[in-house]
Formats: sequence, structure tokens, C-alpha cells
Amino acid sequence: MGAAHFRMAHEERSAKVLYLSGEPLEILKAQKVSPHCDHVFVDDSGAPLRYDAILEDFQQACKRAKIVDGFYGCAQGTRLSGFHDLRGTFTGVANRAGLPHGIIMEIAGWKSEAMLLLYLGNSQLADQRAAFERLASGV
Repeated sequence: MGAAHFRMAHEERSAKVLYLSGEPLEILKAQKVSPHCDHVFVDDSGAPLRYDAILEDFQQACKRAKIVDGFYGCAQGTRLSGFHDLRGTFTGVANRAGLPHGIIMEIAGWKSEAMLLLYLGNSQLADQRAAFERLASGV
């Protein structure tokens, strides 16, 4: 287990700590560290990569993983995948795994449960069934 500290360039608050293990931690450890900047993703000269370049690589990786239809946006139309989709995916997976909403909010960076609930959307029937089964079994 390791801890990664992240700070958005435009924010002055303290860095967010994210605990990682396994492959995600190894990928970050393998990144080149530039003595001239504190960005995670840099080019061969050590200059930070632009967001659009990283996003294009991310979208190409999604295509290679056969995530070709994109994700559903608020208007329910498909679009290309983006980093923000990872936040929503994590939220749903963490919720189905039974993590308390407060913990999910801390990890994902939401300040209100109302925003978390907006991202969780309507529960799936299978999730509702599993919840009732847990209640019935006394868990």
C-alpha cells in the first residue's frame, strides 16, 4: 500500500491523499520524475503534458479496451470517454461494494451527499434485491 498526493494546479488547498496498491501504484511509481516540475505526466524533456494530449491517449486506450461506444452523459447521448467517467465508475462500484457514503465522498472529493447521490443515480434492481437479501440475513 502506498499513498499518492495530488493537487490540482489551480487549487491552493492542500494535496489530496489517495491510497493505492497493486498495478495503479506500480504505474505511478514507474513514471519518470522530472526535477523541474511536479506533474505526473511529462514528455521526454520533462515538460508537463497538455490535458488534451493525455485525454487523447486515454480515449485511444479505451478504444483498445473495446470501450468504443463512449459513456452516457447527462443528456443520455453517448460521447467519448473522459477522465471524469472514472470518478463516476468508482462511485458506483464503491457503493455496490458497501462503502459508506462518507468514505466515497472523501475519496472522490465531493463535499455534499447530494452530489454523490446525483452521480449514483437510480439503483439497479439487482442492487435493491441484494440489499433486501442482506437485510433478511441480518447482515
